[in-house]
Amino acid sequence: MDTRSGSVLVIFLGVILLILVYLLPAILGYLLGHVHPVALLITNVLLGWTIIGWIGCLVWSLWQSSNEDHFDDEAQHGRVEPTL
Repeated sequence: MDTRSGSVLVIFLGVILLILVYLLPAILGYLLGHVHPVALLITNVLLGWTIIGWIGCLVWSLWQSSNEDHFDDEAQHGRVEPTL
C-alpha cells in the first residue's frame, strides 16, 4: 500500500469515527430503547454541532422514565397519603 492510499484510508476511517461519535447519543438512545428515538436523532443532528446540544442529547438518551406522565408514580410504589 503506497502512502497516498494509506492516507486516504486513515482519513476515511477518521471521518467514520467522527460521525459515530457525533451520533453517539442517537445510537445509544436506539440501543437502550428510548421512548422517542426519532426525536432524539433529529435533535442530535440539528443541535449536536454545539457542545451543549450534544451533551443535552447524550443526557436525554440515557435518562428514561418508565412512566411518561409522572416521574415518580406513587401508586406504583404502594404509598398511600394519610387521611384525617
